[in-house]
Amino acid sequence: KPTAAQINDRIAFLSDREGSWGIYIMNADGSGVVQVTNYRPFSAQPSWSPNGQRIAFSSDHDGDWQIYIVNADGSNMTLLPGRPGWELNPSWSPDGQRLLYTYCYDSRDGKQCEVWAMKSDGSDRAFISASSLLSSPKWSPDGSVIAFAHDMDGKHTNYEIYTMDSDGSDWLSLTQQPGLNLWPSWSPDGQRIAFSSNRDGDQEIYVMNRDGSEVARLTDNLTSDTNPTWSPDSKRIAFMSDRSGN
Repeated sequence: KPTAAQINDRIAFLSDREGSWGIYIMNADGSGVVQVTNYRPFSAQPSWSPNGQRIAFSSDHDGDWQIYIVNADGSNMTLLPGRPGWELNPSWSPDGQRLLYTYCYDSRDGKQCEVWAMKSDGSDRAFISASSLLSSPKWSPDGSVIAFAHDMDGKHTNYEIYTMDSDGSDWLSLTQQPGLNLWPSWSPDGQRIAFSSNRDGDQEIYVMNRDGSEVARLTDNLTSDTNPTWSPDSKRIAFMSDRSGN
């Protein structure tokens, strides 16, 4: 997943170019590629801190999926204390003090996923909201609202984009299109949300207003375009695609 640093023009992304999945950074033109992590077997879901100095990510390096923080130059890799299960999709608060994330675990009713928040050192964990499957939570730029994707039937076939207040209340459905509506990403001004949807046959990139109105399709091809993220100036959107064959 590509993510843009807030104060510079760099992109963090996931690649297996060295034989295992790791986090890399590069300039927005694709130059200056630097490997940040080389954890085996898997590191994923990089998220820039607002000041562009640190990257939070999830990895199963120590068995369970847990959240780590690393400096952008690869130094000071820190495992945040967690719980058995899967701690995924870390996302920084606008002030850089806290992390939003998804905590998933197996229960008698199947896999459950909840949204939690914690300080960037792993302390002061706070429950936000529960669901059968709820993923990719993202704080709005002002920190008042969280956008996320909700599995409507528990079968991974119908995800819709929602927002909720930062305390987990007042859910609002932004999409009503059966299929895979995923990876919500706030514009830096908080007025629009980019996302990926297969409503027209395959995964494409769309944008909409923060209330779900004025949906516009940005990509149109026969391959999969996913994981959109905004540039800090709101003028561009980076995304992942297999249109080149990789």
